[in-house]
Amino acid sequence: MTSTAEVRRTAADMLGEDLVVVPVRHHSPGCALQVGRAVERLRPRAVLVEGPRSFTGLVPLLTDPATVPPVAVYAWAAAPDGVTRHGAYHPFCEHSPELVAVRAGAALGSDVRFVDLDPTEQWLLDRAGRGEAPAPVDERAGRHGTGPRASEGRTGPLQDERHLRHSRSLSALAARLGCRDHEELWEHLFEVDAPHLDLRQHVERVVAYCLLARTDSDGAALERDGTLAREAEMAWHVAQALDRPGDGPVLAVVGGFHGVVLPGLVAAVRGGALARPAVTVPADVVGGHALVRYSSDRLDRLQGYAAGMTSPAWHRRVWRAVQEGADAGAARRAVALDVLQDVADLAQRQSRRTVPLPLVQAGYEQALGLAALRGRAGPVREDVVDACGSAFVSGDVDTDGAGVLAALRSVLVGDDLGRVPPGAGRPPLLADTEARARALRLHVDDVERRRADLDVYRRPDHRRTSRFLHALGFLGVPFAVRQAGPDFVHDVDLHRVRERWEYAWGAATEAALVERSAYGSTLADAVRARFEEHVTETVAEQAPDALRGARTLVHACVLGLHDAVPDVRAHVTAALAADPSFASVARATATLAVLLRAREPLEADRVPDLQALVRAAGSRALYLARGLAAEEPADTAAEEETADGLVRLRGLLLEPEAATALDEDVLWQVVAAAADAVAQPLLAGAATGLLHAAGRLAPGALGARLAGRLAGAGDPAAAASYLVGVLRTAREAAWQDDDVVRAVDDRLAEWDDVTFVAALPRLRLAFTGLTPRETDRVAEAVAARHGRARLDVSVVREVTAEEAAGAAALSADVVAALDAHGLAGWTR
Repeated sequence: MTSTAEVRRTAADMLGEDLVVVPVRHHSPGCALQVGRAVERLRPRAVLVEGPRSFTGLVPLLTDPATVPPVAVYAWAAAPDGVTRHGAYHPFCEHSPELVAVRAGAALGSDVRFVDLDPTEQWLLDRAGRGEAPAPVDERAGRHGTGPRASEGRTGPLQDERHLRHSRSLSALAARLGCRDHEELWEHLFEVDAPHLDLRQHVERVVAYCLLARTDSDGAALERDGTLAREAEMAWHVAQALDRPGDGPVLAVVGGFHGVVLPGLVAAVRGGALARPAVTVPADVVGGHALVRYSSDRLDRLQGYAAGMTSPAWHRRVWRAVQEGADAGAARRAVALDVLQDVADLAQRQSRRTVPLPLVQAGYEQALGLAALRGRAGPVREDVVDACGSAFVSGDVDTDGAGVLAALRSVLVGDDLGRVPPGAGRPPLLADTEARARALRLHVDDVERRRADLDVYRRPDHRRTSRFLHALGFLGVPFAVRQAGPDFVHDVDLHRVRERWEYAWGAATEAALVERSAYGSTLADAVRARFEEHVTETVAEQAPDALRGARTLVHACVLGLHDAVPDVRAHVTAALAADPSFASVARATATLAVLLRAREPLEADRVPDLQALVRAAGSRALYLARGLAAEEPADTAAEEETADGLVRLRGLLLEPEAATALDEDVLWQVVAAAADAVAQPLLAGAATGLLHAAGRLAPGALGARLAGRLAGAGDPAAAASYLVGVLRTAREAAWQDDDVVRAVDDRLAEWDDVTFVAALPRLRLAFTGLTPRETDRVAEAVAARHGRARLDVSVVREVTAEEAAGAAALSADVVAALDAHGLAGWTR
């Protein structure tokens, strides 16, 4: 158990003449206040800050007046496999103790440095600690471990406070003081009285707090998670600074969990008992870092930021009030009133929930009363949250109070987006992309989600915006999401003429652009380089894929890379000649025909000999289709793809631009042959439906063919698959053709329960494509056939195949029981 004597002894060691260690919590206004005061009073010769040592080169940017927090250093690394990637943010807000230390130290002319292991080193140690790959570590250090948790292919924070959050002693202390969690405990102990504490009092409080957490930590776990390695690195830098001459002490600003052991580690380094950990980064591991804008919502602990303070905008308001000279209690009272007023205004704007002034006054009085009851000089965040819920919400909190609580969260979290000096320290790709976005009148100065509606057929300026958004998506940059509109690459929704996008610029956007800088210094160069890489990957595939090649050609036009079209066209031509799959070539033909239909938005007139290419694709598809009827399908999915290929080729005959690409007589010969396929009932049904829809079947022929396929119970699933195919291509026959209605109705009536249940999954699939209105029309047609003037049935739509099978089995049991008692007639 931590004793008072131990706390005072540890604090005294941290407040030496040559070395002063200021223990902090990341983004704590109270800690930031103490750091600023310490630098001003002690005038240190060196200010050493917890953070990757390579960030030292960014000190001029962090101290630039044009840098407005929140900002973050985004660091990334990629393994030689090209797949394993790591990325992490190191955020700074205006009340981050680390940023206050950097700016105050630089203003004094102190030697300002970051002193932690670099991100790549931490990630290598992390992989070694998880047993994925041994990282070379200097054995002389006597330390092995892992850095902060990093995820492959994802980004996260470098800072982590899990040792404080998971401390049993701190949890017990929170319960004893009536605090709900770690956050309320910290604000209760360290933020409310911060302006009235001197440095020694602050250090002693943080030491007591962190020694409790340190006592609860397992030494082996600290070694595995990289804490010991990082602390050895920081201690080595501090020892180096102490050995350099200069006036004033060395000031170290580190997390409190590390700070309580740092003086002892420094002594061990200087005495030769502890060596610096050395991690060798392989030469083929690439990476980098850059200063990017950050947003206040990403600083919130509730958003998943492990080292974040809950409700960053609340703490920023308190910080600013104290910086303006307000007394601690007065500052918190003023901020509480401002927050309640802003919540009332925002609730009115967003949810039309009126919060009258008397309720605001009542909420304010409750916040003050709760703070006094809990022994605080002024309200903390939880006091305001409790008061808001009590005064502003009269009914159920989760329903009646939803709008108010949403407004409260928005006000407490904030929506600030920082700024960095134009071009300074930012990769050219990031600067170019931001400039292009501004030129296209896209908003990039806040994190609010906005909508862009683009008329890509008639507006050239909208086409430029569309290409910009598509380019970022192609590079994997999170910025915009297409909500609706034509998908030219996949030949979907081409009847739509407008694109609708939702977009928001954020830290993740800038981080991704930092990584993609390896592709080029401008967005156009980066997209072109990545596209060339994509084409190379496509060409390198062992199996020729005509569909993928065709999509690549269309994608080039979507991205505006018409200069790359000749090379892609050559690849498409080769793939069409070598791909043995009818389904692939047929879909490739339809995809290429998209360029004929969408000349304006895709500027497809710049594709050389496009008509000849589509005609070659159509000829190849018809050649491969000649033997379809005799093939044995690999599975149902392959049969569906083949049927889809026929449907797409038939669709081309209906389009003036693409009709000349196919020999119509040959296509109908192929369709007629497929309609007689025995081993492929779904394909046969789809082909028969195509013949019927085109008027190429005699009257009554469709019903007769259906009746023949559905007759008997030899293979009910195959019979149902035939119906699936028919309704896929001639769905209107289900209610317009009396022969079809009669054939299906009669055959289903002939099936016994076992046969019907066996076919039920495919039968459900057959009618799934019908709209509710079309389903009603089918039901009305069947009802009329049975003499029902009006349809009056109970409809249960949410029934699974398993439930239907169970109901059928139960029905059979009931029939058997009735029959055993001589009551079988009741079931007729």
